[in-house]
Parts: sequence; C-alpha cells; structure tokens
Amino acid sequence: MAEQFEIGLNGGTGRVAVPTLREMLNLGMVPVAINDLTPIDEAVVSYNFANQPRGDMGWSAKKTGDDVFELTDRLNGNRVHTIRYTSEKDASTLKWGRDGVSLVIDSTGAYDKGRDAEAHTSAGAQNVLITAHAKEADAHIIMGVNEGIYKPLEHIIVSNVSCTTKCIALPVKVLLDNDVIIEHLYLATIHSATNTGNILQVGMEYGVIDQILTAKTGAADATAFVIPEVEERLSGLAYRVPTTDGSMVDATIVARKKDGSYLTAEEFNGMMAKAATGQKYKGRLEYLHQITPEGLTEMGVDSEMVVEVSSAMIQQSTASSIIVPTKTGSFEFEGRYVPKNVFDAAKQDGDGNVVIPMDQLSKIVHSHMVAGYNNEDGPAKDAAMCTQYFIAQRRAA
Repeated sequence: MAEQFEIGLNGGTGRVAVPTLREMLNLGMVPVAINDLTPIDEAVVSYNFANQPRGDMGWSAKKTGDDVFELTDRLNGNRVHTIRYTSEKDASTLKWGRDGVSLVIDSTGAYDKGRDAEAHTSAGAQNVLITAHAKEADAHIIMGVNEGIYKPLEHIIVSNVSCTTKCIALPVKVLLDNDVIIEHLYLATIHSATNTGNILQVGMEYGVIDQILTAKTGAADATAFVIPEVEERLSGLAYRVPTTDGSMVDATIVARKKDGSYLTAEEFNGMMAKAATGQKYKGRLEYLHQITPEGLTEMGVDSEMVVEVSSAMIQQSTASSIIVPTKTGSFEFEGRYVPKNVFDAAKQDGDGNVVIPMDQLSKIVHSHMVAGYNNEDGPAKDAAMCTQYFIAQRRAA
C-alpha cells in the first residue's frame, strides 16, 4: 500500500491560509488537521463567509464536535471532509505526529525566523512549507522557477518566499530561459498593508492607513536565494500602501543578449507574451501590453501576476564625461546605471577617480517592467502546487 502523506495547516484562517485551503481542495488534497488561534466556532464562520477580496472558498463548514468540523462542497454535496481543529499558540505542542501529518503548511508568519519552524518537526511533522521568506530555510522554492532543486530527504524546512519575490522571480526566470544576461535590476516593490504595522496612529508613529511606509525590500535578497544567477545584481526599496490585497514591482532592468547587444522593450515583451501562453506558466503569468485599472482587476482574479514592459534609451547628455569617486563595482549615477564592463574599461584620473565617457552611457538601454501580484490567490496557488509537487517527490524518493 502506498505511503500516506497527510497535510496540516498552521494559521488556518489567515488571508493566505483560507485561499490555500481552497486551492488544496481544488487539487484534491485535504488537510487532516488545522491549527489557528481563532476559536473553532469563529473559524467555521470564516470558512463559510470568507471575506477574502477574491471571494469565498466554495465549501460549507459545519462544526461537528469540540475540535472537529466538516467541509462540504457546495456544488457536489457528496464531497465531505472531516478535519480536526486546534488552537495552540506553541507549535511544538501540536499533535502532528498523532494525526500522521507529514507536511505542515505554515502561514502564520510566526515561524519564519531562524530555525523556529523546527517546532513543527518536534511535534511530529516531517517537513514544513513556510508561505513567506524564511532566510534560514533549507531551500527557497517557487513553482515554475526552481522546484527542481527540491530534495525531500534534505530539505526539511522550505520557504515559498514572499509575494513580491514571486512577482519579480517569474519574469526574471523567463529572461534567463531565453539566455538573457541580467546586469542590474532595481526594484521598487509596492505591497499591501499587513499586521506587522499599526493600523492607526499610536503616539507619534503613524499607522499604515495614514501614510505610505518605506523600508528595505527583502525581495532583492530573496530572489537571489531562488535564482542565484542574479545575486548581487539586485537592489531596491519597498513601499507599504493602505490596501487590503495586491502587490506590484516597478523594475528597471539592464540586460543583454548572448551577442552582447542590449535587450529591447520589443524583445522583452515578446518573451513575456510567449511565456504567458505556454504550458509552464499557464495560469500563473499573464501579459498585458498596457496595464490599466480594469486590466489589473480582471487579471488579478484569473492569475497570480501580470507583466508590462516598456523601455527608454538614456538620452545624450551635454557633458562629455562623468567622474565617479569610487573604485567598486557597478553603480547608479543620477539614474544612469553603469554596467561593470563599462566601469572596468574606464580610465582613472590622477586622483584615482573613474572617468566614464558620456557616449558610453548613452548606449545603455533600460527596460522598465511593471508586474502585479495577487497577495492572497498567488501564495495560495503556489503553496498548493508546492505541496502537490513535494508529496509526489516524497513518494518517488
């Protein structure tokens, strides 16, 4: 008899957990146990009237015991699943082992630091999938990007990384699939509000609905975890905005083809459009030549992300050269990116400063990409697909 690989959810009523449960059910996977601090009576109401911006789960929930509830498919009443429910704050006290849970999906945000997720393995689980960036995880995986690195017996804790990381990693992977060399990528990530910040003003600290918060973006570092080829070629800034769902990446990219010429907007767009219609990215990557509010709304319902790319040449300056007082690698100067090869070929003056001819800068093509991501459906789809893939790999191991 085939080995059973049961699934448990930790954080079962959150903004990512509810659509993750829905996506799992759609793929024929049913968790045997769910843990969440929300009492079971409130959890049942949450599942019945899920207030996610993208709609409810499509299943009816009914409490059938002190720690048990049933989910019934609203379209097919014969599909009924019984799930055990607990409300433990400390994951190490959970009974994953008793319930035969092999894989725990954790979407609480409480176990993404260090090796905190090992609390689940100490409670009997064999593997943990964190629906966020977790720097110390054994592997960082996005479906369609790098799932092939997964080693089920070695990767005990896996990070499914962040929303904005997925937002940029998918189009970056498309570029690499087309043998494009990324020289530099600057990210401005825009993300909806989360519970990590105050909702309203407290003292002199403004709340998230009062302002746009700026912070260092973790997407640049996390993308390098998933796609090592772009390590040290990404930088950027994060913005938190007062919305309930959605994130975007506004990226400026300097990239070359194998022949050394710069990638143009037309070539960039062609690669994205082709990838969006291919089987590999079907349902995960949509391409819009022109992003509009109507288009974003429409695509946000049907897919994880949308992409638009435009491009502009750096205009010729009246100056004949720029002097850069630095001896380190590539950098930005007044919005102009100087690639490492141009930097290395430049001459130095008597003071050790680098002198770069302006005509070298005028030849550089910047591609400008805007990508949007659904903060709830996107992580849910990826977590469910990762779970399905991990179980298949475990069975094959």
